[in-house]
Amino acid sequence: MELASQPTNKKTMLQHVTHCDADALGCALLAGPAAIRFCDYQSVDEVVMQALEVAKENSAVNILISDIAPSDPIIAKIDEFLRAYGSNRVALVDHHRTSAHLSKFPWVIHGADSGSWLLLEAIREKKIPFLSDSYDKISDLIISLVGAVDAYDTWKDKSPNYPRGSNISKLQKFFGIEKTFSVFQDCGFFDLSETGKLILEVLDEKEKSNIAKATAKKYLVHRDKSEKAFAILEPCSPVVAHEVLRNPEFDYVVVPNVSFNTVSLYASKGDVNVGEIAKAHGGGGHIGAAGFPYGLRELTENLVAAKLSGQLEVHAKRKAE
Repeated sequence: MELASQPTNKKTMLQHVTHCDADALGCALLAGPAAIRFCDYQSVDEVVMQALEVAKENSAVNILISDIAPSDPIIAKIDEFLRAYGSNRVALVDHHRTSAHLSKFPWVIHGADSGSWLLLEAIREKKIPFLSDSYDKISDLIISLVGAVDAYDTWKDKSPNYPRGSNISKLQKFFGIEKTFSVFQDCGFFDLSETGKLILEVLDEKEKSNIAKATAKKYLVHRDKSEKAFAILEPCSPVVAHEVLRNPEFDYVVVPNVSFNTVSLYASKGDVNVGEIAKAHGGGGHIGAAGFPYGLRELTENLVAAKLSGQLEVHAKRKAE
């Protein structure tokens, strides 16, 4: 699902394909004027191919892909494009474990830090030709934001930047990526008004309530093909999921989200790589946090329709709570 699109014009000779979370917000602010396409793993291949078509038609257009990576067949098409249309016109910056194998390409920058921090360092070190003169245009406020996002996105919870990164992530999820980007783009950074503080206070209280409910609940234990134990949670934040993972009975947890047609996976034990599990299902991510697209909404609608039309009888078993 493509979340936003801004047309290319004379001032935005950059096609920027990025993810749709707080880390991508940092990437979008760092890259500057661009035709920004916020997307998820379900749509990234299509969006990248569209960007390639634009770049083929206009030799002045370059492509930046950040905090997300397309599938290997699309990577091959990008490499073909670079050989045919110019070797310095595409850069991919990503930090997910599932894209580590792409570092063999000279136009790919991969590392362990967040996507936005890797992009900041790449711009500072002039590793991306079409952004080589951009570092001096990046404000201290945006650098501060990237530091906060990096602390939160890579679970540096002891860092003094972590709370601010957590707040940015909460606001991004509350307002949506487009609105949050618009606010930060206009202001560079903002001091929260009383209304903003109230929103964060409500979100914090809701998260504490969700943690209490989630940790008190008794979950069914399922086992995957590798005999790893997992539990299925209701839609929740990574913080809630990691609190549930304190239960030693689970190797990882699964969080389906019907609203967004996605499944998120979280693990806290080093012997379970949920990034590889997600990659096998068309997604990607880190060893401890990943996700993949899944037509949950359509599946639910079809099941409800079948039940109401008398074609399906549902029998549910629940563990006593």
